Amino acid sequence: MWEDITEGAIKNASQLRKALKDIIPQDAEFKENFINATVSKGNLARYYLRAIENTNRKNTNPELLVNSNPEEVNLEHILSKTYNAVNWPNFTEDQHSSFYKRIGNLTLTTTQLNSEELKDKPFGDKKKYYDNSELWITKMITDKYNDWTTDTIKERQKELAEIAVETWSLKF
Repeated sequence: MWEDITEGAIKNASQLRKALKDIIPQDAEFKENFINATVSKGNLARYYLRAIENTNRKNTNPELLVNSNPEEVNLEHILSKTYNAVNWPNFTEDQHSSFYKRIGNLTLTTTQLNSEELKDKPFGDKKKYYDNSELWITKMITDKYNDWTTDTIKERQKELAEIAVETWSLKF
C-alpha cells in the first residue's frame, strides 16, 4: 500500500480509506481480539487503560486526563505477577500464568500505593484500596466484584472491550 501512495496510485483520503478497509479489522473483529488480549509491556498496558478510562468519561475535550507519568500512576496487576497459592487460592499455577497479563486483570493506581500497599496481596486486601481510586477503571473493580477469578477477569475484559471499540473505532 505504501508503494501505491508514493507512486501516486492512492491520491486522496477516499482512495486510502478503501485500501485500508481490507487491512484494518472491523469493530466486531477488534472486540473479539481484545477480549482475549494480554499485554507484556507495561507502557502499552498503561496507555490502553488510560485511553479506556478517558473514553469512559465521555468527554470529547476532557479537562482531566489520567496522568501518563509512570512515576505517579502505575500499572497494577490485580492477580499479582508472582504466583502465590496462599494469596490466590482460586488460581492454579497454569491459570495464573495465563491470566496475570490479561487486560482484564490490569488497572491503574498511584505508584506509591502499588509499591507499598498492593504488591502481592490477596484480592480482599487490594479491594479496599481500589475503592478509594478516582479512576473508574479501578473503582469499578470494587463496585462489581467480590472475588477475583478467571471468570471475573474474563467478564471485566469483555466490559473493557466494549469501551475499547468506542476508543479505537475505525468505521469503514
